[in-house]
Amino acid sequence: MVGFGAAINRGRHWYLAWLFVHPRYQGRGIGRRLLERIWREERGVVHSLATMTYNQQAVGLYSRFGLVPEALLTLMHVSRSSLIIPPPTKLEVVRDIRPADLAWINRLEKEIRGFPHREEWNHWHRDCEFHRILVFRSRSRRVGYGMLTRRGHLFPIGVARRSAMRAVLAESLRFAAASHPEGSEAGFTIACPSENREAYRFLHASGFRNEQMLLLMSDAPIGDLRRYIPANLAVF
Repeated sequence: MVGFGAAINRGRHWYLAWLFVHPRYQGRGIGRRLLERIWREERGVVHSLATMTYNQQAVGLYSRFGLVPEALLTLMHVSRSSLIIPPPTKLEVVRDIRPADLAWINRLEKEIRGFPHREEWNHWHRDCEFHRILVFRSRSRRVGYGMLTRRGHLFPIGVARRSAMRAVLAESLRFAAASHPEGSEAGFTIACPSENREAYRFLHASGFRNEQMLLLMSDAPIGDLRRYIPANLAVF
């Protein structure tokens, strides 16, 4: 095997999850041929992906397929010992997730990004040993959601209103800190969109530091990134 590629289709959204070519075989058109095989050419379909900003060969390849830079994603990390735990907010944190909560998450994701993650959320909900889904309420009304993996990945996170992002992030970090006691080696990772300036400042003030920059590319706008922190970059 010298290369492989795979895309995830959710409604009218096509997302390139993986495209790898062995370094010895790069520059021979293999990546382009793989992309042509998995490309979904239908009217109304939005194509997007995330790649490393320094991988100009990949950026050039995707540009030839009509994708343009949409936003930067800053991959940020903090060790457990360096995390500055935010003070409590007035949000209620719901940990016992019901079908109605999942249905609300999918409706909100469709509003924020134009498509939901139904298959992923069903999987994450079943795999509760590894994925912890949270719903946040204000006066009994849902205002946001988030997820923490056992490896310390804090995403995806979404909010009904931009003004709720700071509080949802704060409670997500508080839950993460409680789930990983001080002294544990686990740290926390999050991918912050460049459009979400307030979230970036808040995360930096909480001890997060930049690890690398990724480029989100798309051939059409894919939602309000001021209300959304992406999931695993192979899923977005």
